[in-house]
Amino acid sequence: MADDQQMDRLRRLRAARGTGATRVEVYTPGKSGTQGGGPLYVAPRGGGHAGAMAALLLILVIAIGVIGAGGYVLHQFHSSVGGPRKEVRFVVRPGETVSSVATELSQAGLVSSGFLFQLYYRFNGGAGNIVAGPHLLNTDMSMQQVADALRQVPPAPPPVDHSQDYNILPGHRAEEIATDLAAGGAVSYNAFMNQVRHGSFNYWFLKGRPPGASVEGFLYPGLYHLHKHFDAHTLVNMMLANFAAHFTPAMHAQAAKRHMSAFDIVTMASIVQRESSIPIVEQYIAGTYYNRLNNSAVVSNRLNADPTVQYALGYRPQEKTWWERSLSQTQTGSTISPYNTYLNSGLPPGPISEPGASALNAALNPAPSQFLFFQAFGKDNKTHFCVTLDCQNNEAGVTVN
Repeated sequence: MADDQQMDRLRRLRAARGTGATRVEVYTPGKSGTQGGGPLYVAPRGGGHAGAMAALLLILVIAIGVIGAGGYVLHQFHSSVGGPRKEVRFVVRPGETVSSVATELSQAGLVSSGFLFQLYYRFNGGAGNIVAGPHLLNTDMSMQQVADALRQVPPAPPPVDHSQDYNILPGHRAEEIATDLAAGGAVSYNAFMNQVRHGSFNYWFLKGRPPGASVEGFLYPGLYHLHKHFDAHTLVNMMLANFAAHFTPAMHAQAAKRHMSAFDIVTMASIVQRESSIPIVEQYIAGTYYNRLNNSAVVSNRLNADPTVQYALGYRPQEKTWWERSLSQTQTGSTISPYNTYLNSGLPPGPISEPGASALNAALNPAPSQFLFFQAFGKDNKTHFCVTLDCQNNEAGVTVN
């Protein structure tokens, strides 16, 4: 009987080895039931190798995840946010933390992640390298390029240019210049005209003016670079200095040979300037006017110059111009003014416009002729010069253009 029990125990142990994790009972001869009152679990054969493989697999999965995450982070470091390019003026405030800067960069759309920017910056020198000030960034920059830009001292902003160019044209009168300057915001109309009429300026060519005369005629035309709210006295002085630079001592000597002052020459040039802007025509017109001043028999030493009457008439509100476009014989014969050279002999009291270089040259170097009359820009768009009035009325005579 005991042998049978022994054999039965051996069979059960063999069966246990051939199965997986099986609940078995340890048999103790002479005792029934289980050892210690509870079952034992026997590990399956070869179970230690399977556990090692599982652990290696878990480590591999974690490594792949870490490598993938690292690759993503590196890609973000060296990539821009994408999309249409946008320029952003990004300002770093003094003492600002890298966390705050990173958040604002993300909100401005300059980096894909504020957290990743902080991570990059801390791995590459920390927040202490951020330079306060305005930085010009754009959405095409990578996170690395943004970080590098914030380490650089921002370039000084270009000075704000509030200036404007004003081209003062020959033949304009002071009021026209004042209107243009005021429209652009350089100086007020009244401030400019007050300096033209009453300003005190120390230039040799102004010493020959009659008492109370303005500086009309000496406001040299050309390009002036001004800014808003320019000082009116300084501006008028600039124009007079420009005149001084162009009206040379040699020109002053030429005027003296004609027994004329600089003021007289400028007055003649201002009238010529209103008649034409073609240099050769200007010289013949100046010669004709000088002939009239010296002729008492035909024209009573009168210039009979339309521009002087236009100047006397002043602003024409109907035509919105300072120069009457269609001057009539009634106006030339009835406009009472010392500037009306149809009624008064000699030169008018002063210049009527701002002459340019060619008109000043014409007043100093008139073309010699016997002409007393001319028709500027006739039907053929040419200027006709004549010795008689009938010739002028018929647009005959010598044409110059």
